Amino acid sequence: MNDQSKASNLDTDKFPQFAVNRGADPFNVTNHEGSENPDNHELSQVTTTPKGQRLTTHARESLLRHGFSQPFDLVDDIIENYTRKTTQKDGATVYIQRTRSRRRLYNIVIVGDAGIVTGLRNIRPQELERLGLRYGFNPNPAN
Repeated sequence: MNDQSKASNLDTDKFPQFAVNRGADPFNVTNHEGSENPDNHELSQVTTTPKGQRLTTHARESLLRHGFSQPFDLVDDIIENYTRKTTQKDGATVYIQRTRSRRRLYNIVIVGDAGIVTGLRNIRPQELERLGLRYGFNPNPAN
């Protein structure tokens, strides 16, 4: 699949915060500003990380779904000890941290104007590359 056919699968007009792929979406972004929980997923009562980072409603749902444990101290660790830091085309900051496992795996946290939007744990390099293409960030910036 070439870059143009990948780009044709993106729908960027409907959601200004993220380009949403019409196929499976690991972020499952339904409301990036965090005012609702329309899919009725489990919603954490925690509204900030231990270090005071604000969690959007979407983050309070998606972090649990993506394997993060409350009170979300791993989110603070990723932000403070990132391996790479880059910016999405919408201006959100992407913190990428290589895990301490023997395999090459990464944790990521996305932070927008409204606070932490979401995060993913233990993703493979190929998944990180695809997320970069899908959401408009360079997964390999020169920091």
